[in-house]
This record gives sequence, C-alpha cells and structure tokens, in this order.
Amino acid sequence: MTTSMLPEMYGSSVGAHVVNTDIENGTMRLKMRVEAEHITTSGVLDEGLVATIADNHTTFLLMSHSLSVQPDQMPISVSICLTVHTMARIAPGTDIEI
Repeated sequence: MTTSMLPEMYGSSVGAHVVNTDIENGTMRLKMRVEAEHITTSGVLDEGLVATIADNHTTFLLMSHSLSVQPDQMPISVSICLTVHTMARIAPGTDIEI
C-alpha cells in the first residue's frame, strides 16, 4: 500500500484529522468540520459517516501499533461493537470531535 492511497482509505477526504492518540489508554480524538453533504435529510450528522471514520482511523492506529510491536506478524484489528447516536440537529460549518 502506498501512502498516496491513505487519505481516500481513512477518511481524510471528508476532512477528518487526528488531534491526538493515547495507545496506552486506548483513546484517539479526531476533528472534522461538518459540511452539508454530511447531514441527513433530518438535519442530523450522518451516523454511518461518523462510525466509518472512527472505525477506519482506529483500525489504522491499532494496525500501526501492532506492526511497531510485532513487525514480523500480520497486523490485525477487529471492531467488536461500535454505536453512534445523534443528539440534535447540526449546521454545516460546525467543528466536531469524534
């Protein structure tokens, strides 16, 4: 895989970027500006988009960590449970953290 493939594969094409990571505590913060195409006809942020961005970014982080610890092993990452709920309507231009 070339690095030129990563932006399209891991959510950068929608403007999500990593704010910080803490592998020891298992946390990662992403930031993204909501655009009109990210909002459903109900006026809420598309939950599937948020889930996909979170899943793809954490998978990449865990696989990278796995490779750094065990470079001779095939890196794996599996999502066991991922739930996203919207709480209210959102406007385009709103910055969010995932």
